[in-house]
Amino acid sequence: MPRYVRVKIVTPEMEAAERRAGIILGLTLAAVVVQLLGALFLALGIAGSRISLIVIGGVAIPLGSWGVQFVDGRARCRPLRTGRLVLSVGIATLIAVLVGMNVPSV
Repeated sequence: MPRYVRVKIVTPEMEAAERRAGIILGLTLAAVVVQLLGALFLALGIAGSRISLIVIGGVAIPLGSWGVQFVDGRARCRPLRTGRLVLSVGIATLIAVLVGMNVPSV
């Protein structure tokens, strides 16, 4: 008795949706990495009293947070939520400052 293999028929619309999902995931991951690197630079800058690292961290944290909110808004067809953006920047900055103050100077 022959066995049949189940084949999933993929339409062009499904391929496009999967491609979009992959792009959205990649962009979100990149924005989160930028925000985490910003928090790391800010913490290291505060610990070592280096203005350049503090400035880089201060720019990268809002940029990464904006990137995450922008990609989320584009994926769900929503406007930019400024409350979430401010909350995300505030939390990341607070964590970076607290970590930077408790790390011995580099």
